[in-house]
Amino acid sequence: MSASVAVKGFFVISGFLIFMSYERSSSLSSYISKRARRIYPAYSTIVLLCALGLVAFSTTNAGSYFSLAWAKYILSNLVFLNFMHPTLPGLFEANKLNAVNGSLWTLKIEVMFYLTVPIFVYLFRKFGRLPVLIFFYFFSIGYVWLFSNMATHSGSGLYLELSRQLPGQLSYFMVGCFFLLLPSIS
Repeated sequence: MSASVAVKGFFVISGFLIFMSYERSSSLSSYISKRARRIYPAYSTIVLLCALGLVAFSTTNAGSYFSLAWAKYILSNLVFLNFMHPTLPGLFEANKLNAVNGSLWTLKIEVMFYLTVPIFVYLFRKFGRLPVLIFFYFFSIGYVWLFSNMATHSGSGLYLELSRQLPGQLSYFMVGCFFLLLPSIS
């Protein structure tokens, strides 16, 4: 199985489980608290352990490693903006992809999903579950199509990267939500 298929599957399962978590929460604050406790302790631990422990593998000395670039890595990653500073000094510099933990981008998307669930639930109540699910599913597909075509025609990797961000991954999340809500839709 390719990494791409695994990530898409992760977002489908995530849609199912996160919407279920929201439905089982007694309030919005309870939902937010559960989501924060679920992801942030482990996430911040990984970011900090990598930032501290990888000094042993850096090609720079400890004084150069623990620098402004190191602090930017920690700050950017602790607030889920890992794309702003994905590298640490002296690590993986010869690699085409030199991010310390390239898979952290999925958690940024995951947090955005956490934040959008209450909005989707509001839209479900206002416009109906199925129309909202269908609209955002196709909106996401259209977003990916648009930015993928822009990447192809311009040759810019930026458009391809943008196609993988939140609106582009939303279709998989909506499929997970659909499976959760299917008994009440049909």
